[in-house]
Amino acid sequence: MKDRLQSIGLPLLVAIVFVTGWHFAVKVTGSDIFPTPLMVVAGLVELAQKGVLVKYIVASLFRVTAG
Repeated sequence: MKDRLQSIGLPLLVAIVFVTGWHFAVKVTGSDIFPTPLMVVAGLVELAQKGVLVKYIVASLFRVTAG
């Protein structure tokens, strides 16, 4: 059980620290170039609601694999 908690806990902690750092970096610098994590999530939700998120992901993956 402890191994499972460590295998989940450490990556989760790293993700939380990363997202928190990202959020505060954008807020402190007042950047208009980089969105906050919440803005990214809102954009993903909007694209999913419009039904184009999967289409855009597939197109991007195709471009990456095609080179």
